[in-house]
Amino acid sequence: MSIVENSALKQQAQAILIIDDTPANLGVLVDELDGRHFQVLIAEDGEEGLQRADYVVPDLILLDVMMPGMNGFEVCTLLKQNDKTRRIPVIFMTALSDVTDKVTGFEVGGVDYITKPFQIEEVVSRIKLHLSLCDMQQRLTEKNQQLVEESQIRQQAQEALNQTLQEQQRLLEHSGVGIAFLQQRRIVRCNQKFATLFDQELDALSDLPLESLYSAEYHDDCIHQAAHQSLVQQGEYVLDIRYQCRDGRCFWGETILTAIDRADLSKGEILVIHDIDQRKRTEALSIGQGQLFEMMVTGSALDDILNRLIQLIEAHQVATLGAIFLKNHDRLTLHTAPGLPEMFAAHYETLFPEGELMTESSSPNSESVMREQAVWCEAALAPPPGWEAYGSLLDQFGIQACYSIPMVTSQGVILGTLTLYFLEKYQMGQVDMTFVEMVTRIAGIAIERQYNEEQIQYLAHHDTLTALPNRTLLDDRLNQGLLWAQRYGRKVSVVLIDLDHFKMINDSLGHSCGDALLQMIAKRMAACIRKTDTLARLGGDEFALILYDANPIDLVFNRMKEAITQPINIADHEIRITGSIGFANYPDDGETAEALLRNADVAMYHVKEQGRNSFQHYSLDMGNELQERMVLQENLRHALDNQEFILHYQPQYCFRTQRIVGVEALLRWQHPEFGMVPPMRFIQLAETTGLIVPIGDWVLQTACKQNKAWQDAGIEGLCVAVNVSARQFHEQDLPERVAAALEMSGLEACYLELEITESVVMQNPQEAVEIMGKINRMGVQLSIDDFGTGYSSLSALKNFPVHRLKIDRAFVTDLPDDPEGCSIAQAVIALGHNLGLNVIAEGVEDERQLAFLHQHQCDEIQGHYFCRPEPVERCEAFLLSRPRPLNLLDE
Repeated sequence: MSIVENSALKQQAQAILIIDDTPANLGVLVDELDGRHFQVLIAEDGEEGLQRADYVVPDLILLDVMMPGMNGFEVCTLLKQNDKTRRIPVIFMTALSDVTDKVTGFEVGGVDYITKPFQIEEVVSRIKLHLSLCDMQQRLTEKNQQLVEESQIRQQAQEALNQTLQEQQRLLEHSGVGIAFLQQRRIVRCNQKFATLFDQELDALSDLPLESLYSAEYHDDCIHQAAHQSLVQQGEYVLDIRYQCRDGRCFWGETILTAIDRADLSKGEILVIHDIDQRKRTEALSIGQGQLFEMMVTGSALDDILNRLIQLIEAHQVATLGAIFLKNHDRLTLHTAPGLPEMFAAHYETLFPEGELMTESSSPNSESVMREQAVWCEAALAPPPGWEAYGSLLDQFGIQACYSIPMVTSQGVILGTLTLYFLEKYQMGQVDMTFVEMVTRIAGIAIERQYNEEQIQYLAHHDTLTALPNRTLLDDRLNQGLLWAQRYGRKVSVVLIDLDHFKMINDSLGHSCGDALLQMIAKRMAACIRKTDTLARLGGDEFALILYDANPIDLVFNRMKEAITQPINIADHEIRITGSIGFANYPDDGETAEALLRNADVAMYHVKEQGRNSFQHYSLDMGNELQERMVLQENLRHALDNQEFILHYQPQYCFRTQRIVGVEALLRWQHPEFGMVPPMRFIQLAETTGLIVPIGDWVLQTACKQNKAWQDAGIEGLCVAVNVSARQFHEQDLPERVAAALEMSGLEACYLELEITESVVMQNPQEAVEIMGKINRMGVQLSIDDFGTGYSSLSALKNFPVHRLKIDRAFVTDLPDDPEGCSIAQAVIALGHNLGLNVIAEGVEDERQLAFLHQHQCDEIQGHYFCRPEPVERCEAFLLSRPRPLNLLDE
């Protein structure tokens, strides 16, 4: 808009100058002002604004603070130094909401301060108010001059003044903010909006002390002293204060107190209150929500999260205490109530020693669960039938009302209730209810997340069919037991139990009968041992047992034999089965878990060779296998120098791209005398003796060279996966060894992936993060191998810089028939995707396994169904043949 003459503007309409570096953002406001017959001028920076104000001298200026060059405070200071512009009212419009910024705005001469985002009607109302006040001031000045010069026109001046006051009063009555005139800190008069804020009649507010409107935390002299000092020094006082309404409800108000004459405060002040309660609650919830989600991600205990959540509510609900009741089977039990008196919890547990039945209405808690909606209860009202005991409890502790709202999972399953107890009479408004509902949803997320993580942990460490510990949990307990035995000089017996001819029963009667048999046998064996002992299912029909100081141990085994051999009736079939039991004792038969399990296994197979249905203690006569192991170990020491190791490669297939995306390098030992030695016979030997480190270097270098050779031959885009053993991983210079292999081969880092088992990284998570971080920064891909067999939690896993999770073949082998394998596979896939990781399954050997993994959105697969591990030449031929996509993807 071009600059026009001041006189022309005055004839057309009142002129408003907007100084803002982004005027496009104010389009709606400009249109509104134009529609109300204001003449709008725009300047896009402070210098242009000063020039236009000096030339046009507008009636009012809307001024932004954050602008290039001069900011709004500097522009206002210069305006007030110019005789032509110093009387123009300046209203700051800015996103800066800090009290310091507001005080600065008034210090430099601003008459008002509006924070963005704003309501158009509020802005227009404030503009009219200050135009009116400015106009009134100008007219009063003119009238005063006339009174001095001509006494005969005093009556006319008085009438004009009265008219101005009437206009001002009408303007105040229709203002969108609460405005009151104070004298001696008491309300003399106020507008209707002020009365509405406090849910009061205008007459009821007259002569009330201002302090009586503050919420309880402000009932001291601090605010009065600060306000008095600010009014004397600056003429204004600005602060966000919590006020309390007649019904007990509280709200946040942006408060501006302006002295009519700061030299004589007895003349009174103008109080302006803008309701910012929704904004304050949103800010508080946003901060609290961020803290709560950070606690969840970092693995904080559920009790800490729920206590913090209740503290958040109590901090923003006056005289309110919170409690959380959690579902426990068919009952609700008090889980946490950090603010409530301890005696309240004690009396509650006396009333409901086993918790509240969720199917009977005995309080707002159970009622809200039954209705699946929030329930409000007031102490002043007669309690519903069945609530008498609970109502008496509320009366005893002076609770005026309570509000209970159910917490649910993302699928709508009831988790419990969040209950608020009000110590004063209070009526919840819509803002309060929205706030509590949002907090309740956060509580539901935290509880559901905890339950899901506990379920994943349980599935990873327990057998789904029998609910017994699995191999992973057995290993952990055995290692702990050996430490105990070593410290106190006690005996530990490791027992392996294999059911005789179980496969015959399974094949003839079906898997359902076989599963029922295993469940029954597991219960019988568990009844034969003490609670301190551990019975685990290793898989199939094999069980393991840890006994502590069992004496006489023969008695235990005889009870176990009798329990196993008792006939079992399943599906109209009487089944009789026996078991072969082998055991080894610490420290006589071994000092490590591995040695004891191995020797117990040797003893068990000795029983089978002797006719089954018996038990046998390990003896040195059974140690032929140990001798073989020593011979193998000696040969292993020379295998690398004799170039007896070779690598086989197994392709990895991607469902999404329907192509091979990588290969895993698998070590093989071609012994000149023994032939091809299976990895399971020598890998652990190499790990134990430390030979795995130089062997691992050879594997890493060979795999990198081979992948580079394939790239040079036109086979591009493949990532070669190399397994890293525990011994290798904990070597201090592993990152340097990886870098050397890449440099020697010329392979780019992104085409190398290191597979590290879950158990290895969890031995020392902090060290693992450091090592993996160094390797990750080189550009090398990282994968967690055998995922689901270790103890990693969500909070630990998120810290590892990994790109893929590999589902262990143990969980794939029996898909989709094994419920435990299905549950764990689905949980790992979901967890990997939630963390933004690819998931690959190994050991895929048939179409049903493939279909299950594809159906549940596993990203990649590896196994005999697609391609067996092959020597270099055969694998290269397979890669060059560009195999067709799996038929499953074409259906």
